[in-house]
Amino acid sequence: AHLLCCIQHCLTWYKNTLALRQQAEDEEEEDNEEEAGFQQELGEMLVSITRRMIKSELEDFELDKSADFSQSTGVGLKNSIYAILVMGVCEVLIEYNFSTGNFSKSASEDVLGLFKCYTSLSDILKEKGGRSKSLSANKMARSFLSMGFVSTLLTSLFR
Repeated sequence: AHLLCCIQHCLTWYKNTLALRQQAEDEEEEDNEEEAGFQQELGEMLVSITRRMIKSELEDFELDKSADFSQSTGVGLKNSIYAILVMGVCEVLIEYNFSTGNFSKSASEDVLGLFKCYTSLSDILKEKGGRSKSLSANKMARSFLSMGFVSTLLTSLFR
């Protein structure tokens, strides 16, 4: 999830930098084609991962409501880590699709599908993790959502 987050943020930064640079000066078409190919490949990879995540079920990650999520067993700890990683991937893909989708219907459906995956895992972790009384079990995973995205999301929701 960390690597995917870095790729998404670097791609966003690159797109913004490229747009600013193109406004400031005219570049050769050859350079633009090479840069567009690199940018397009990363974008296609993120779209592919989005499609796969939306189509996948919790069982594909060996996670479901019957799985052990207790922090006292090795299997439960492994399942908790898997769930947190999948939730992180969902967050990164939500941010990417929202930021690049321009409020289109398909992008909104993708964001909704990813959010459903995220909330189902979150609910399972709350339900199963709530039984443990240790402090580490009650800590929530650190969010991968950037402040810029949260700001944009709130602005678009309450505009």
